[in-house]
Amino acid sequence: QFVAFAAGLKTFWRIRGPKTCAFCRELNGRAVATGQSFVVDGQELNPKGADAPMKIRGMKTHPPLHSSCDCFLSVN
Repeated sequence: QFVAFAAGLKTFWRIRGPKTCAFCRELNGRAVATGQSFVVDGQELNPKGADAPMKIRGMKTHPPLHSSCDCFLSVN
């Protein structure tokens, strides 16, 4: 992200495929620029298809979102 932001680019949250959880699918395609985060401390993600909401602990500026997260960043 340091290099991308220095070049004036954004980073995008990306998922690996159909087995990715509903929480990560909710973030797929979300973009951030320097100084921004994908989710913030205390935010609650409650996407369609999830069993229960996920309360975010800490600011997330990049994956992983959770312990078995397989997401990655892309640059544009």
